[in-house]
Amino acid sequence: VSRDWSSDVCSSDLQSMTGQPPIVHIREGKSRDELLKLIAEDRSISVLVLGSSKSGEGPGPLVSAFTGKSAGLLRIPLTIVPGVLSEAEIDAIS
Repeated sequence: VSRDWSSDVCSSDLQSMTGQPPIVHIREGKSRDELLKLIAEDRSISVLVLGSSKSGEGPGPLVSAFTGKSAGLLRIPLTIVPGVLSEAEIDAIS
């Protein structure tokens, strides 16, 4: 399954699923640090969902950070979605 992950497509998909437009945050800095700051600032964020790589090259930097030394810094649950799952498989478990 090929999917266009451009912001317009994702925004449209999310809005149709939730009935609300997504909120996009753009920040400068290290991804891990900025994500931790955002989670601390925005108490409405209740779960962090990250996708793992399907290439077999190992986890990306955020998955590595939040399953390693930075795991204890999260105030919310972390969900990692395997990169090899199809959209139908993801839909079936969500």
